[in-house]
Amino acid sequence: MEHESLIHAEGQRIKSEYLRRDLEIDHDLYAPWQPGEMLMTGERKRIAAAMLSAIQKFPVAGQRFLEVGYGRIGWLGDALSWGLRTTDLYGMELDAQRASHAQLAFPGAHLEVGDATKLPWADDHFDYAVISTVFSSVLSERVRTLIADELARVVRSDGAVILYDIAVNNPRNKSVRRLTRSEVRSMFPGFSCQFRSATLAPPIARLVAKRSWGLANVLSGIPFLRTHFVGVLVKP
Repeated sequence: MEHESLIHAEGQRIKSEYLRRDLEIDHDLYAPWQPGEMLMTGERKRIAAAMLSAIQKFPVAGQRFLEVGYGRIGWLGDALSWGLRTTDLYGMELDAQRASHAQLAFPGAHLEVGDATKLPWADDHFDYAVISTVFSSVLSERVRTLIADELARVVRSDGAVILYDIAVNNPRNKSVRRLTRSEVRSMFPGFSCQFRSATLAPPIARLVAKRSWGLANVLSGIPFLRTHFVGVLVKP
């Protein structure tokens, strides 16, 4: 009962934050046609693909691919570009309004709305799972752990979890909290974990990319200017 109360409170807090951002932040800031967004999403996809290829785990059609927190599109479009089929795609999203966009965009995909601490799929159901900027949006360590436990349960042995998240706290945004690599290892005990830093700090990326794509790419290669990381976690 205590867990259920905690999960409900955290879910309501996150939904309230989504609503606040929708009301206060210009939607064009995160539009996919913005050069800064193209830079950031392209880099995370490239890094994840390279990491998967290096360990010979690049997805192929027919494998089941789950995204927890798919939002309006998430990584689902990336999965299709990697060769997966719409019917290979599964997802769980907390916010119904955000989920409706992806559900319309990917007819045939198995996209659910609900709580990531209670995934409706059987043990060892998925070949891949991706979770992107979800853990940093969850301030409760207990809820973070419950989500990680569910991911570990539904991914099959030798399957992979692709993780992308914030490595640096933003002092102006108290509604998110960074995720560390040591926290990831503790939440996924026994998993083989590889990490790579990623993502030019978003304010810099948005400012520079629209003026000079070349300069933005140079800056994105400077380690201390990167604010996120990509992880590939393989289940034993």
